[in-house]
Amino acid sequence: MKSDVLGVILVYAYVAILLLISEKILKKYPLLSRKFLHIMVGNIIFLLPIFETRWAMAFIAAAPFILITFLLSPYSPLKIPSTASMAGHGLGLVYYSISWTLLAFLFFQRPE
Repeated sequence: MKSDVLGVILVYAYVAILLLISEKILKKYPLLSRKFLHIMVGNIIFLLPIFETRWAMAFIAAAPFILITFLLSPYSPLKIPSTASMAGHGLGLVYYSISWTLLAFLFFQRPE
C-alpha cells in the first residue's frame, strides 16, 4: 500500500513536470515539444516496479488521465484551451491514456 501511494505521487509529479517543460518548449518549437512529450512519457515504465497492486496503478495512477486528457481535447464539452492537445490527433492523448490503463490492469503482476 505504501509503495502504491509513492508510485501514484511519482507518476503525477513526473507528468506535471513533463507538461511544464513541454509547454515551455512549445512556445518556440511546437513539433519538438510534441516529440519530447511522446518520448519522455514512455519513461513512466521505470516507475511501474514501485507499485504493489494493479488496481492502484491502473485506476488511480492511469485512469484519471482518461478524463483529464478528454477534457483537454477538442471534443471536450468544457472547451478548455490547450495547445498541447491541439498539436496532434484530437483524441490521441485520450487513446494513450486508455491503452495505458488497460495494459496496466491486464498485464501487471508483481513477482512474489
